[in-house]
Amino acid sequence: MMTDIEEAGTHAEVREQVRKRLGWKLEQLLKDLTPYVNGDTGEILPGHVNVFLTAVKLQAGLWQAFDAPEPEDGVLTPAKVNRMLEAARIEAAEHAISAERARVAESRMLELGSAESKVRDKLRELRGSEAS
Repeated sequence: MMTDIEEAGTHAEVREQVRKRLGWKLEQLLKDLTPYVNGDTGEILPGHVNVFLTAVKLQAGLWQAFDAPEPEDGVLTPAKVNRMLEAARIEAAEHAISAERARVAESRMLELGSAESKVRDKLRELRGSEAS
């Protein structure tokens, strides 16, 4: 005699059926333990609370309730945001370096132009004093 689990085709189908069955069993266990952990039956015993919390954790794990959701296409994940911020920082630094290089080059050109002008003035002055 085959059970419905054995009749399932793929591993994913079997896994889903087992997950559902275990989920139902855990749900029933939690319902049965609830009066013992909320005080309806009298004294709350640590053993009951421990079993109840263990069942809650098992059920959450069964449905992967604690796992981070799978990122969807187009959704910004923290990792994507960090990469984008890092790329923006690098780009800003490269622009700052380029701007500083251009400023230094312009400053040097102005200094060279000023020095050249002073040299020409001095040459004119010297030539003017030789002609007199």
